Amino acid sequence: MNQLHIDILRENIKSLNLSCSRLMYSFEKCKKTGIKDTYSNEEFETYEAMTSRYARTTDMLVNKVLRSIDTVESEDIGTIIDIMNRAEKRGIVSSAELLHTIKDLRNNITHLKGV
Repeated sequence: MNQLHIDILRENIKSLNLSCSRLMYSFEKCKKTGIKDTYSNEEFETYEAMTSRYARTTDMLVNKVLRSIDTVESEDIGTIIDIMNRAEKRGIVSSAELLHTIKDLRNNITHLKGV
């Protein structure tokens, strides 16, 4: 275990927590607007901010935090699927399938931007 890797993991967790906080702020704003047939430009911008924050938070979780945990534990990083499976084995998530769903939603949102 390398102290540098531990420090990077701590920084990544700190960034993830901040990102989650900002995502929840956007979510609360969108919840007040609700689901409608049409949105004002301001409302649309609020939803865009939330979806961008969701994508960034998901990327931070999988690509930064979970990879950092693997590095600290001297695991061969492998594929995203390997990382997700190890997160399940560690009890970080209830199932790797949940992380797949989160990533799939992130990908769907990212490809629909601006619609």
